[in-house]
Amino acid sequence: SRRTYTRRTEFTGMDCRSRRCGMTERMTDTRTWSIEVLSPLHIGSGDLMSPLDYAVMTGDSARTVVVYDFASLGVTDATGVEQLLRYVKPGTEWSALVQRAKELGAPNPHSAVRYIIPMLTQGAPEDILPFVRNCDDQAYVPGSSLKGAIRTALLYGWALDNEQFFRQLVLDTLNQRWKPDRKEVARGLERRAFGKDPNHDVMRALRVGDSDPVPTE
Repeated sequence: SRRTYTRRTEFTGMDCRSRRCGMTERMTDTRTWSIEVLSPLHIGSGDLMSPLDYAVMTGDSARTVVVYDFASLGVTDATGVEQLLRYVKPGTEWSALVQRAKELGAPNPHSAVRYIIPMLTQGAPEDILPFVRNCDDQAYVPGSSLKGAIRTALLYGWALDNEQFFRQLVLDTLNQRWKPDRKEVARGLERRAFGKDPNHDVMRALRVGDSDPVPTE
């Protein structure tokens, strides 16, 4: 489904110095934008979830993934913790895990729930690559990812407007290398479109903030 998120973008111009007082003023233009995601989007946090981080909850018409904190289940006895560790398997049902934790002395295992997300695959998941989230376990789109998307779109448009240069760059790379490097073509295109090096890159003036938290419903 399509989702619309909000992000904050700041355009920073070069410093301008007042002739009268010699002070430096920074010219900025801050705007808030809404973006619409047209296809499935996943921005990983870099972590890998094991069955000790999640369980499966099966409803009447859908299945969901319950992400929880194992240490917060409430089992404090060392023997009980060891038994619970052996109990957890890929695809463990959340209701069964809660019941087992209660049998081992946990007063309120439900308090261990961090968040719940829809399960879009069949069978029992093993390892899950989680979406990046903030300190409150809310998913969001990082500003660095948004800026990268903007950069890619601008570069694509520049390549279409300068097709002859792009073709020549590809041909030169093919002629110079026995094994052509696609990254070298991209670097040459970026240098021509944005600047010769990071210090002269025009995109330095664009600062993109993180999006607002993304609803998980």
